[in-house]
Amino acid sequence: MQCSEKFFCEFYYDTYDAFYRYVKRITGRESMAEDVVQESYCIAYVCRDMLMKHPNQAGWLYKTAVYIAGNMRRRKENQALALEAVQETEAAMRVTDAYEAVEVEIMLQNLLPQKEWELLYKYYIEGYSGADIAGQLGISEENVRMKLSRMRKKLREKLRV
Repeated sequence: MQCSEKFFCEFYYDTYDAFYRYVKRITGRESMAEDVVQESYCIAYVCRDMLMKHPNQAGWLYKTAVYIAGNMRRRKENQALALEAVQETEAAMRVTDAYEAVEVEIMLQNLLPQKEWELLYKYYIEGYSGADIAGQLGISEENVRMKLSRMRKKLREKLRV
């Protein structure tokens, strides 16, 4: 084992318990403390040659943990803000979609006679099957399909203008 690797192993075992308790105290959460400790020791390992010569090795490690914890906290806050923005945008889109649906509904009501509109509404909006509508109106299911087909054709012609 090289000198710097041996130094790091000894440094790790000598500092781990107290360092973990400190990080847990500053982060307030065990899961975040584990992440900060792991990342701090990873950085310490990469910088082990420089750390060997540092006058306050434990202080360097603790300061590194403070920076890492601050960065993690900022990242989580930014993610929370981004999530809030997405949720606000989705809510606004739902409202817009609702307005557009009402506008389409009003336009279709104006293009069709009341009975045809009611049939169209039951089938496409309320989700009744052709058999259900046929039973309600006292006509055959084939007759319902034919009426719906004629209404769609009528709407296509009126909407092309």
